[in-house]
Amino acid sequence: MKKIFGKALTILMCAALAMTFLACKDGPKTPEEIPESPAYTITAPEGQGATIKISEDGKTITLEPEAEGIEYTITGDFEGQIINKRKGTVIVLNNANLKNTEGKAVIYGELKTEIECEQNSTNTITVTGEADKTYGKAAVLCEKAIEIGGDGSCTISCENGHGVKGKDVELKGKGNYVFGPAKDSAINCNDFEVKAERTFTATLKNAKNGIKADNTISIASGTFKFDTIKKTALKTDTSADDSEGETKEHKIILEGGDFTFTDCGKKYETEKNCFTKSASVIGDFTNPL
Repeated sequence: MKKIFGKALTILMCAALAMTFLACKDGPKTPEEIPESPAYTITAPEGQGATIKISEDGKTITLEPEAEGIEYTITGDFEGQIINKRKGTVIVLNNANLKNTEGKAVIYGELKTEIECEQNSTNTITVTGEADKTYGKAAVLCEKAIEIGGDGSCTISCENGHGVKGKDVELKGKGNYVFGPAKDSAINCNDFEVKAERTFTATLKNAKNGIKADNTISIASGTFKFDTIKKTALKTDTSADDSEGETKEHKIILEGGDFTFTDCGKKYETEKNCFTKSASVIGDFTNPL
């Protein structure tokens, strides 16, 4: 993950930023008239064009950095939505509790977005409420690729959608990640990938499917625990789901990793002869009858 050095610029919730504005506009305010301090802070490198915009109601934070790879660190409790508009932006969670009670994705990426869990931090991303028609597909939703990593922990849940949904999803790092509960899949994507020498633990629980990919699931390392998955822990679509004229690969390729299945409808499902597992993979993949 790209690190950018420089003096950190701290941006507070709009209610707190408004204190100076209110004093200048209408004169001094009594303590009762001044908005409460925010429950969170979001920081970014100064002088790197790391623009942060906060809506008037404080419920939407928009990240529009001038360059790729800018890191924004969020700490504390935030309710609303964070929107990323630049490819490669890194959202660092450092003891952050992020939620949306209006059925919208807490983190929404218009372009490739990376989530990094700071070492020794504990974080949550939670969505409740009726799913929003535009943003209600997942707690973390990206139109392009999503990377989730870091050495901390994070729990991602969505009452009426997927935990994570993106075009491509990659897990990395050394952390402890929990996906679920989720009404639909814990992770939903076109392609899911874990490269070699990743040491994270991913728990996928209380969901319709664990990892559901339209095309391929490719895993070379990591520890995976599937717990209370109603349908299938590892699932790819089949050629029957392709649109007319499409030719896609629908494969599950396991080159490494440690897998545990507890109370799962099926452990895996893909096209005939498209499930491959190397001898280094740990786990019983015998599907229940």
